[in-house]
Amino acid sequence: MRRLLRPPSPLFLLLSLSALALTACGGSSVADAGGGRTDGRGPVTLNVGDQKGGSEAVLRAAGELKDLPYKIKWSTFTSGPPLLESVNAGAVDIGGVGNTPPVFAAAARSKVKVVAATHGSAAADAILVRAD
Repeated sequence: MRRLLRPPSPLFLLLSLSALALTACGGSSVADAGGGRTDGRGPVTLNVGDQKGGSEAVLRAAGELKDLPYKIKWSTFTSGPPLLESVNAGAVDIGGVGNTPPVFAAAARSKVKVVAATHGSAAADAILVRAD
């Protein structure tokens, strides 16, 4: 049986970022991750770390980043571990990563907190082994 995996709806992603903006950003960030794009307007800026083709791309394609009452400054990372290092250093406020990077961050005694989780199907995952 073949299943199609659907990404979360753009509205769900926007609402998640909005809720996190209210809880994760009490003021300005300690550092600027540099080089990102900024959406929205207002006195509050949420510095979001993203991976190439991640939340920013989905939200932008859906038109959900227009007329936001707060600013989102995007910084793009190659993978989850450097994104979490940036969160730990205070350069970004929040970012989405896969399953493994938070485990390694916790093992390194990072101050990163997991604030949300999603459950997906393992239908796209596989373990390949040699026949012998």
